[in-house]
Amino acid sequence: MDYLFISDDCFYHGFIQGEPSSLITLSSCLGGLRGLLQIGNKTYGIEPFLPSATFQHVVYRVEQKKGGIHLSCGLTAEEQSHQEAMIGKAKYAKPKHSEGNWWTHARYIEVAIVVEHQLYNRFGRNQTFIAVRVLEIIHIANTFYKPLGVHISLAGIEIWSEKNLIEIADYMVPLLINFNTWRKNELNQHLPSDAGHLFVYKRFGRTVGLAYTGKICNPHWASAVESYLGYSIPFFAVLFAHELGHNLGMGHDTENCHCERKSCIMAPFPGEVDQFSNCSYKDYFRLRNSACLLTPPDPEKLFKFKFCGNKIVEDGEQCDCGSALQCKSDPCCQTDCKLRSGATCNIGLCCAHCQHLPAGTVCRKKVSSCDLPEYCNGTSPLCPEDVFVQDGAPCKGGAHCYRGRCTTHTRQCKTIFGKRARVAANSCFRLMNVRGDRFGNCGWKDGIYKKCNPNNILCGRIQCSNVYKLPSLMEDSTIIQTSVGSTECWGTDYHGGKEIPDVGAVRDGTPCGAEMMCISGECVNFGLPSFQTRAPGHFSVLYITCWKHLETISMVETL
Repeated sequence: MDYLFISDDCFYHGFIQGEPSSLITLSSCLGGLRGLLQIGNKTYGIEPFLPSATFQHVVYRVEQKKGGIHLSCGLTAEEQSHQEAMIGKAKYAKPKHSEGNWWTHARYIEVAIVVEHQLYNRFGRNQTFIAVRVLEIIHIANTFYKPLGVHISLAGIEIWSEKNLIEIADYMVPLLINFNTWRKNELNQHLPSDAGHLFVYKRFGRTVGLAYTGKICNPHWASAVESYLGYSIPFFAVLFAHELGHNLGMGHDTENCHCERKSCIMAPFPGEVDQFSNCSYKDYFRLRNSACLLTPPDPEKLFKFKFCGNKIVEDGEQCDCGSALQCKSDPCCQTDCKLRSGATCNIGLCCAHCQHLPAGTVCRKKVSSCDLPEYCNGTSPLCPEDVFVQDGAPCKGGAHCYRGRCTTHTRQCKTIFGKRARVAANSCFRLMNVRGDRFGNCGWKDGIYKKCNPNNILCGRIQCSNVYKLPSLMEDSTIIQTSVGSTECWGTDYHGGKEIPDVGAVRDGTPCGAEMMCISGECVNFGLPSFQTRAPGHFSVLYITCWKHLETISMVETL
């Protein structure tokens, strides 16, 4: 059996010192360096020179190593017409919240890769080698898509190591149909993704790839096929990026399409190029607000290599100290991912000197009046899950606890605009949060900003007054100042898809009325816990249910 073993730190992005416009994409997983070096308007490929006892490498200009007109994409005008007749044209997702806004905030694509049996044999039946090759291709393609604000994630790899699960037809069109049918009925059940691509080792004349166009968020049609016949990694990464571009609605470049290279990624005849054309940008922006592209992938569901030595404790392991060199200095864990003799643990807030800390030891201190401390149980190295005082319990300033936090509009204003800031008048909230744009809304979903109804205006975007200090916000952030009569209103914007926290959305748990608090942009009623109260100097027992654990504890305080 072939056990996957991939180093967890062999993929790199960087730049050349002294060249601010440079970009480097490299991998060193299989020995030597493979990838691209972009310096100004020039791009170079780098690969190991094999065989070489002195670790020599070949560096070449990418534009000087084109695929040539003998290789082409199978999406001809005839095939495109056939697709449109069969599944319809791409339905463009209009950005209702920002018509005409071309700012490239992040979009996310989760791709599933299937490697057919002949390609598996071609790579020496070595699953590790295949997995590294796939990751190198995704890694380089990510560089191409970075200017578009697109992040490609690998949902998973399926390798047909025993036999092909579909008929590998002699022509690309029926092969794509076969693969897409199987993906729809089988692959999506255990490996869902935004797009599925099949890598095959077979010659189809001049055709090296084919995809369904503009169906990126359609689980029934977002498929593509690429022929891998020993091409260089940079070339195949371009081919993969090209076919994925078709999934995203990009057509082939025409004579009116340009980039800073002699040829661009969506040219009908793929070559080792590294830029999308103006036409590709235009096509992409018609589909960029498709629902599946707006949600970042769940890190827990992305493709991961599980192996002893990756410093992650996985099934069957007692510990994982990393490489042999790292394990030498670990007093608790061995290179086989088992604990050393006498050790009961090696990591965790409840582990010290390779032993569990005694039960009752505080492992996570209370950080606010709405929080509770956590204690070691004496048998686990891990600190128990964070628990909080019950939602709705009273806290400072007439507020109520929510998810361990005590927050108000004014506290949020102080966080953004400084200690002198205060919550603005309700008229500011009424003015701004009914707009349904990036400056005033009650949330954002599927590319659309939601207008606040009158009951929820205090739960949209924060509005502040008494502002004497403007904060230093992240790039692409805007502070807006408006007036309602003599009242000044200060707030911030937020573009959906940005990869930074939204500091200007009213926080969940903020009071918005008597026994009311903001939750997900809505002002909702909550039930207060029953508290026993007595005269000053007496004791009161507060029965509070911890959030998450649903356990009742008693707290004795002097009133």
